[in-house]
Amino acid sequence: MAQAGAFLSAVLVTGATGQVGGALVEELLRRGAHPRAMVRTEEQAAEFAARAVDAVVADLERPETLPEALDGVERAFLMSRDDPNQPEMEGAFVAAATRGGCREDRQALGQRRTTLQPRRADALARPV
Repeated sequence: MAQAGAFLSAVLVTGATGQVGGALVEELLRRGAHPRAMVRTEEQAAEFAARAVDAVVADLERPETLPEALDGVERAFLMSRDDPNQPEMEGAFVAAATRGGCREDRQALGQRRTTLQPRRADALARPV
């Protein structure tokens, strides 16, 4: 039987420096997973690294940074701030995740969940 941490090990957490994303990183660690925290600065990445947490510098406002953040990730938790460009930023993230083979994307936007199919550009959001 696979351990829970093995199942949860490839999880990218956006918003990892915020209240919800930070709590998720801590919970994943508590369960034995190895989450990847997506942060916007090298300083934030160093803070996570000091706690032995994998961190990658990327920004939803810079879609060119997303493929590296998603490299090797099968699941992602998308937490974005309220912004007029939120639909475009989240759309770019979902597109990058889909191209990278991410299987599932959980969004902290109401009760919405997006399930991604590997390498499919037509992944659609569906309510839970």
